[in-house]
Amino acid sequence: MAEGWAKALLGGSIEAWSAGVETHGMNERAIQVMGKVGIDISGHHSKPIDDLLHTPFGQGGADRRGGA
Repeated sequence: MAEGWAKALLGGSIEAWSAGVETHGMNERAIQVMGKVGIDISGHHSKPIDDLLHTPFGQGGADRRGGA
């Protein structure tokens, strides 16, 4: 849900990622609740943090925001 809110509220100004210590599949209630406020997270999926260990976060992010 946090990833969905970040993407919805901040659009392309940030790159939002979300992961946990274990995966739990899709949470239908979270999809319904977010849908009620107009945010579609049905395409999101539960990711283990291990999948993101070698992701180069922040690469070029300052350039996209136009500042340091």
